[in-house]
Amino acid sequence: MCAPGSTLEDFVDGAVPWAGEVVELVLSHVRQLDGELIVDPLAEKILLKNGPTFALIGRMKRWVALSFNLRRSLSSGRLSRKTTEHAGGYWHTINVESADQIDDEVRAWLTEAFYGEEPSEAEGDSMFPDDVDVDFV
Repeated sequence: MCAPGSTLEDFVDGAVPWAGEVVELVLSHVRQLDGELIVDPLAEKILLKNGPTFALIGRMKRWVALSFNLRRSLSSGRLSRKTTEHAGGYWHTINVESADQIDDEVRAWLTEAFYGEEPSEAEGDSMFPDDVDVDFV
């Protein structure tokens, strides 16, 4: 069962002082992307969805944890936790200790996560082989 819904204001309340600015920067970026965006604030995190959840913003005691799901594994010194593989994607996390960290590189990763392909259970298990050329009349 999901936790009861919350508001963006509830998320920021009691968080680190720059949490509101981080949330604003992230949301202003993903809202300008072309596609459906669902913002689902909970007590301790904000889920960002475009179909599946592609990113989340977590409220921590000393930072804001920004996590995002890519179809590839990044190798960057900016990542603060071990990258975890899940359902054909890779979850990456950055501990944001100031709003200045939401820069062009992070926005590019968020854009990639937003437009990422949803893993397909049927991938490679097509009902019709790729290598067969048929003209339907």
